[in-house]
Amino acid sequence: MGHGHPHDHHHHDHPADLPAVLDTEIPDDELSPDEVSRRGFLRSAGLLSAGAAAAATAAGAFGLPAAAAATAGRSWSGSSQRGGLHWLAGDHHIHTQYSPDAVYRVIDHVRHANAYGLDWMVITDHGSVQHAKIGVEKVNPDIVSARAKIKDTLVFQGFEWNIPAAEHGTVFVHPGRNEVSVLKEFENSFDGTVKNAGPSTPANEALAISGVNFLASAVKKRHVQDALFLANHPARKGIDSPHEIRGWRDAQPRIAVGFEGAPGHQAAGIAKPLGPGSGRGGYDNSPSADSFAGYPLESYRTWGGFDWLTATVGGFWDSMLSEGKPWWITANSDSHWIYNDSTDRGPGSNFETNGYYNDPVYSGKVGSTNTDFWPGYYSKTHVGSTEFSYAAVMAGLRAGRVWVDHGGLISGLDVRVRAGGNWVTLGDTLVARKGSQVQLEVTIDLANGPNWAQFVPKLARVDVVRGAITGPVSDRDTLSAPHTAVAKSFQIGKSTGQATFTYDLGRLDQGFYLRLRGTDGNRTAPGLSRRDGRPGRTGDGRGRRRGSVERPVVLHQPDLGGAEPMTVLRWDLGHRSVRDAEQWLASLPPVPGMVACTQLVRDDRPRVAITIAAPVKTELPSGGTSVADHGTGRAVIYPGVELLTGTMTVADLLLAKSAIEKVTVIGGAAATTQTMLDTRAFVRPQWIDGVLTLVATPAPDGHIAPFEVPNPTPCCADHD
Repeated sequence: MGHGHPHDHHHHDHPADLPAVLDTEIPDDELSPDEVSRRGFLRSAGLLSAGAAAAATAAGAFGLPAAAAATAGRSWSGSSQRGGLHWLAGDHHIHTQYSPDAVYRVIDHVRHANAYGLDWMVITDHGSVQHAKIGVEKVNPDIVSARAKIKDTLVFQGFEWNIPAAEHGTVFVHPGRNEVSVLKEFENSFDGTVKNAGPSTPANEALAISGVNFLASAVKKRHVQDALFLANHPARKGIDSPHEIRGWRDAQPRIAVGFEGAPGHQAAGIAKPLGPGSGRGGYDNSPSADSFAGYPLESYRTWGGFDWLTATVGGFWDSMLSEGKPWWITANSDSHWIYNDSTDRGPGSNFETNGYYNDPVYSGKVGSTNTDFWPGYYSKTHVGSTEFSYAAVMAGLRAGRVWVDHGGLISGLDVRVRAGGNWVTLGDTLVARKGSQVQLEVTIDLANGPNWAQFVPKLARVDVVRGAITGPVSDRDTLSAPHTAVAKSFQIGKSTGQATFTYDLGRLDQGFYLRLRGTDGNRTAPGLSRRDGRPGRTGDGRGRRRGSVERPVVLHQPDLGGAEPMTVLRWDLGHRSVRDAEQWLASLPPVPGMVACTQLVRDDRPRVAITIAAPVKTELPSGGTSVADHGTGRAVIYPGVELLTGTMTVADLLLAKSAIEKVTVIGGAAATTQTMLDTRAFVRPQWIDGVLTLVATPAPDGHIAPFEVPNPTPCCADHD
């Protein structure tokens, strides 16, 4: 993986934080007298219409108002971007011995982060009952001590929030006398684990919004100088729905500013026997009862090490930017246990009682199945800051002056969009006269030397992604931006020196945004897009339904005989997880020809229902409740399932051994009858358009393997 195998890399050009004068969500009474006067001038000139505001909100968005509006935006004139901004590398997702699934001291992480070039970092131990009671206070002296010992790395205190009804997120505050008390009150009041608010219900979603509002209030009341929230690994489990993400951002756009475009746990993808052999980022999950139904299966994997919501051109991230909503991405380590490290927890540890593990010790064993890298070793988030300070880093993140990298693919980035004598950089908004000629200028400092894996990464291509600013969407679960595409690609093909290019963006006739992404060319992942980068489907996918067991498939395999009339029952036994439902199915007596499936039921009480189709009369079990057809089915018991072990050809799978009728491979790859399938003795096909279909994913040596894995990465199931 990123230290011995080719890897993909994206770095992005982002939308800006809207100046307060132009942000109509900020009332006049919260502006300074000068800002009120300026807003009055713009309003009287007709420059604060809804259309103008939408055009000015998103990254690299080029608005339609007349030239007078340029004075209200942030334009850089004559000052060097590199001279005016310090690009500080950091990581906002790091766990220590105060997390129930981690091991290292704060100082261990800070020393390594400093050695690997990080200027700032956030300690984010897991929210939990123990952490809320004692951990948030006990870790603070260690953070304060590390700040004193390592003065050239800024160390924030935060924690990883169990977002009610959703996944995890980084919450952190500016250091100060109230940093502990504010975090402690927040965690005790709004953490999903502490408040038992995990399921996807409207009440729990509302609690998450209340949490974001609390942080904004703490800043407004000056309890802390600043606070930020960024969602972590958003597509890993599929439970961060699009409307929830929009809700966090819209509630407090100065607090909820983005998500991990590239999750941590990147070492998880190192193939066995050298590594864990899991999915990069720990993305090896499948949909659950709490997952958003519109997410396709490919969203549960990373693409080039990036989250699907970010990696897809014309996908969810672009849909946010197309609305004119500033929303930024980051890349982090999510460091818990370091790949190939020999550390173990100190003897006599009692986390339940103490809220931490004893200081780590040398174990004598190499942790080749550990999934993480030290902060700064592989992934970095670079923030354009006006100075080396906590406040400047937080302001840079909020403003979207951000680019990210994997494996040291590049060492510097200078992006400018110019119209006339004015230019802006990453995260900024250029307001120019309609008809103005607009140009993009990019200078890239290439790797110029080996990374920590001791090879020199080579940037192969840079894509310019351009999208129209179309305004707010009516469906807040929208996943796509049909007017976004790769507008231009530049081939680089060298690894030292600088690469520069300019791109004529034409004359300004409507608002649009730009972002950049780069790659070493060793990974391709079209996902929902065609290979030219344009959206392959304009819908968000929620209209696609899989065939149900109620319409039994006639099986034509010669060794299975003809189809018999089937009795189909569908019921709810209150199972909260797929594992619970499978254990119940395993307890059934064997019935020849029976097909038994699990089905996700998504309503105000998400759960897993059971469907059984059998050629014999089957009774509803006592205590069960009949449920309606929910249009999905994941087969657990079916003819031939017991024969699917080891490695076999697709021909054997389809024709000789099982009731599976079709194999599809995510990512666009094709499977032939002679393609080898590594079954892992865990094959769970799905009903898709009335056909029992195995969804597979590429595996080493040209093989394929079932998309669903038997045992997802342990620590990532509940933590991370």
